[in-house]
Amino acid sequence: MFLILVESPTKAKAINEYLKSSGGKYKALSTFGHIRELVPKSGSIDKENGYKFKWEMTKQWAKNKKELLDSAKKADEIIMASDPDREGEGIAWHTLEVLKEHKINKPTHRIVFHSVSKKAIEEAIDNKQELRKNLVEAYLARLGLDYIFGFSVSPVLWRRIPCCKSAGRVQSAALRMVVERENEILKFVSEKYISIHAKFAECTKESTLIELAGEKFENGNIFKKQIDVKSLEKGPFIVKAIEKQKQKQKAPAPFITSTLQQEASSQLGFPPSLTMQLAQKLYEGFTINGKHQGLITYMRTDNVGMSADGIKAARSKIQEEFGNDYLPSKPNMHKQKVRNAQEAHEAVRPVDFNLTPKTLSLGDKNLEALYKLIWKKSLASQMSDAEIEKTNIKIEGNQESIFQIKGNKITFPGFKILQEKEAEIIDFSNIKEGSTLTLEEMEQKDHETKAPGRFSEASLIQNLEKLGIGRPSTYARIIQVLYEREYAVREKKTVMPTQKGWIVVAFLKNFFKEYIQYEFTANLESSLDESDTINNDHKNIIKNFWDKLEEKIELSKNISPMEVSKALEEEYSEYFKAKDNKCKECEKDLVLKISRFGALRGCSNYPDCKGIVSLNGSEEEDKDKQAPFEMEINSQKVILKSGPYGPYIEILGEKVKRVPIPKLMQKSFEEMSKEDVEFLISLPKKIGEYEGKDILIGIGKFGPYIKYESSFISIKNPMEIDQEEAIEKIINKPEKKVFKKAAPKTSAKKVVKKATKKVTKKKD
Repeated sequence: MFLILVESPTKAKAINEYLKSSGGKYKALSTFGHIRELVPKSGSIDKENGYKFKWEMTKQWAKNKKELLDSAKKADEIIMASDPDREGEGIAWHTLEVLKEHKINKPTHRIVFHSVSKKAIEEAIDNKQELRKNLVEAYLARLGLDYIFGFSVSPVLWRRIPCCKSAGRVQSAALRMVVERENEILKFVSEKYISIHAKFAECTKESTLIELAGEKFENGNIFKKQIDVKSLEKGPFIVKAIEKQKQKQKAPAPFITSTLQQEASSQLGFPPSLTMQLAQKLYEGFTINGKHQGLITYMRTDNVGMSADGIKAARSKIQEEFGNDYLPSKPNMHKQKVRNAQEAHEAVRPVDFNLTPKTLSLGDKNLEALYKLIWKKSLASQMSDAEIEKTNIKIEGNQESIFQIKGNKITFPGFKILQEKEAEIIDFSNIKEGSTLTLEEMEQKDHETKAPGRFSEASLIQNLEKLGIGRPSTYARIIQVLYEREYAVREKKTVMPTQKGWIVVAFLKNFFKEYIQYEFTANLESSLDESDTINNDHKNIIKNFWDKLEEKIELSKNISPMEVSKALEEEYSEYFKAKDNKCKECEKDLVLKISRFGALRGCSNYPDCKGIVSLNGSEEEDKDKQAPFEMEINSQKVILKSGPYGPYIEILGEKVKRVPIPKLMQKSFEEMSKEDVEFLISLPKKIGEYEGKDILIGIGKFGPYIKYESSFISIKNPMEIDQEEAIEKIINKPEKKVFKKAAPKTSAKKVVKKATKKVTKKKD
């Protein structure tokens, strides 16, 4: 019997189904992910003993130990079939190492496939290979570097900035991006400008003033200049030139991991972690028409190329659905744009293009929406280019004014036929060169330059990818870790740093500058990727990294709290400034201080004076937040009060109802909007469904929660959570701890009495 070990029960089920005709020759079992992991505490890599890793068994191992070991003992050969990436190789290596520890030394092989389909699995079995040791070394090197950075730098944070407990090698570079963007926003100074637009009866699209008396305005934006609109209205307005240009728009590349996460975020509103969970389910597959079917190829990839089979299947479907006009004479080849791309796997595409989104029913709208996105993008990648006619009309007015109308017309849709969004239709037929146009109205529009926007999760991933930081399998986790460590929050679909985030980045930029630089992190990724191909020893990589980092850590021991505060204040002065920089107790200067609760400004005359002011105001203002405040909602009197357990809302009616205010919503009462209060009064409320069952949010004695079936999942701010985030939390909810009841204690007297009874019965 050949034992095939995979990490997923769904994949195991599929393989068993595909190979059932072998008459019991093959048996697939799941390890349920990693069966062991690095012990999550200091000392887990023994530097003095050849950088030996200390492992511990996972909960999954305890659950499946007996079945795995029993099956492995009976097997003639063990085949590892975990995912084809670095992490999958790590799972395979761990499993085989543990089997050796249990004296199970059977012949072992590795198989690799990029889609869960019968053909792919049978081909993989026919081409068995050895465990890819270069990928194992790369996996161990990455794991080691992340451990060293986290467990070496984190103790420095505890001592120097006690409100921040941990730092991560890649997450710190990502957090820096988020903080730097927020700093740009804080420092941004807006500038006013105008644009002037004219509407003519002969065209539905308005024109823009782009030139006046020889002075050209970029995109019609006019800075530091006032223009008399009335004087421009007199006309006449004569069409000076009509320029037409035909262009082709190339078909887009199919999805890679990062672009899938970005487009799922922008089009479907999915956070990256949810996208990857759904994609994993699509990859592992479902039972369709009585047979198991993997729906997409492997989703962790940075390669935009499709396999020959994929291209052939896509082109066949295009011809069937749209005809030869939409099929290019040769397959489209797409160029890679990702820095440090490994291109180990093909792009994300459907396994079977004949399983169209219209014919597929998975019982989950999110899964169906993501599959539709992948199916359309994959098909579009092999379709004909779109043909577009660009029109640029220049209109001459009085006072040497030039107005411009621009528009595009799709003359052949090509791949755009798959886009559900209809193109804007502009009719230029009434505009002829040399003709006079009839002015309907002219107006000046006032504008202000805007600060750069915060990163969305999608644009943050795009930036990480552009700089070569992280890898396809890590993007979603990088962002999730920032949330878990409370260094950033998801604010209206953007990523915003918390005060802790500002503090930790400012500290690392000053005292561990090299390790938070984008180029350093990207170059380190490159060197780790090289170990995939040159079979580098992970111990050498770890030693070199650790030796240099230890020098920095040794230097950090001499940093005083005053140096830390001064460095942080100078780094991000706009953020750490106070409204009032004088102590109200003694009129001395206030200085920035970092406590275990965060940043504040304390009196420089400490300990003689212990005056403290928060970054946003004074202690007196903080006390004012506790004062009761009233408002009326739906003819009900609502009082906002502060109690011993924090602020709460009291609704006066036939029955008094009290609702606690979550920590993240605790503003001053005067700042709480009617919408805030109405929302809190409405709780608990339904925000959507998952697998046909209601998802509720509410606030209980332990804070805000999601309620799904009989489960309660804690959340921070109920106003910010939507259906997609709620589903993500439901999927990732931690397992309940099961505590076994202790056996009732039996006294010695009872034991003797019970034994005596048994002896008496035997004698009788």
